[in-house]
Formats: sequence, structure tokens, C-alpha cells
Amino acid sequence: GLGKRSKGVCYLFSRREDMKSLRAKLIVYILGLFLVGTLVLTYANYLVAEQVATEIIHSLTEQLAVNLANATESNLQRYQDLVLAMAQMPEVLEMDAETDWELIEAYLKREEGQIREFEMILWADPSGDYIDTKGQRGNIAGEGYFQEVMAGRTVISDPLINPTTGRPAIVVAAPIKDGEGGVAGLLGATITLEEISNLISQTKLGENGYAFALASDGTVVAHRNRDLLLQHNYLTDTRREVETTTPAGAGEADAVAKATVDGVTSATEAIGR
Repeated sequence: GLGKRSKGVCYLFSRREDMKSLRAKLIVYILGLFLVGTLVLTYANYLVAEQVATEIIHSLTEQLAVNLANATESNLQRYQDLVLAMAQMPEVLEMDAETDWELIEAYLKREEGQIREFEMILWADPSGDYIDTKGQRGNIAGEGYFQEVMAGRTVISDPLINPTTGRPAIVVAAPIKDGEGGVAGLLGATITLEEISNLISQTKLGENGYAFALASDGTVVAHRNRDLLLQHNYLTDTRREVETTTPAGAGEADAVAKATVDGVTSATEAIGR
């Protein structure tokens, strides 16, 4: 009898051990499912948060590009207004090919000293012969901006190398009208691309974000690295790629695009002129 009772005790003990082992396995299994579920949920939340953060950054970058383009365009318009106002000054209206060019140079230098952003000022007669505030003389009849001014338009040239200073610049030029409304000459000013870069590079986005500007053909016209000005083209340089996507229905002068430059996504805004 004692042996049977002992076997019964051993049997009950064995069943209890089996129950504990099963309970432990179930607990481990449930905990495992809980942990996996938590990890999946955490990762899903991370992906959602990352997507939201990316969308916010893109939205901020696009708005920043729009604001910066508007500010740059406003400055270019201000330069045009200043040059046009100078072209209408009585002293300028009296200038012609017979005027002493030293007197012209002296007047232009006085005006140049009042506008910090102007690298230099130049005056040209209808044949394209010009003099600037650096004392340089020459002929600009073959320049596209000269021909536009002779047609009566106030213009901003494409970026070029200033032949007088050797620096990358743009020319803002306006027609000088005679008493009958005809074009009697040109008054212009140069603004260096470095000056424009200074304006654009003041804009920051985070610790590493920065702004730059490209011409329509991809040539760098404003950048914090001044060595790139007119020397690199993001569309043709094989070391860099630019892929842009412009929203449908956007106009040429107000299109916001996402651009990928050297693998970095940014937003671009066209600067109309």
C-alpha cells in the first residue's frame, strides 16, 4: 500500500510539474507575441513619424525657396528701378557722344558711391562705345543686353564675366531717352554674383541646409562656395545630378520644384525677370 501511495504522489507531482512547464511556455509565448507586436507597432510609428517629419521638412524647404526667390526678385527689381531712375536724371539726358567722357566718368563715379551693391556703372552711346567708373572704355554693341536696351527695354543680362574686373556679374541696364522718346544711349550697372550669393547664403535651414541658385541651363550663379560661380553646371557635370519635378499647372516664373543635387533633396523656385 505504501508503494502505491508513493506512486500516486509521484504521479501527481509529475502532473503538477508538467502544468508549471506548460504555463511557463504559454507565458513565454504570450510575452513573445507581445514583444513582437510592440516592436512592430513601434517601427510602424517610427515610419509614420519619419514620413510626417519628411513632409514637414519638404514643406518648410519649399516655402523657404519661394520666400527666397521672392526676396531675390525684389532686389533685382530694386536694381532695375535704381538704374532706370539714374537714366532719367537731367545730367544723364544731356550726355551724348560729344560730351567730354571724363565728365561722364566723374558723374558716374559720384552716383556709384551712393549704391553699395553696384560694382560699377557704365554709360554707352547708340553705337555701343562705352565708359565705366573703372576708367575702362570699349564697345558693347555685340552684347545681347545692349541690343535689348536699344529696343527700349530695361533689362537684366544673363550672368557673365565682367571684362573690366574679371568677376562673375550681371548687368542691369536701361535706355537713355531723348526728347522725342528715342533711345539715345544706355546706362547700366554691374552687380557681382558674389553680392547675390551673399543675399542667398544668409538663408539657413537647420544646421547643414543652405540655399543656392542656378541659371536656367544649370550653371551656378549663387552659392556659398564662390569657386563654383559660373564654373560648374549641375546639369552637365557628370559628378552631379539634378532631377526636378515641377507640379502640373505651375507657371514658368512661379514653379516650385523638388530637386535632387548630389543625392540631397531640396526645393527650387524660379526667379522671374
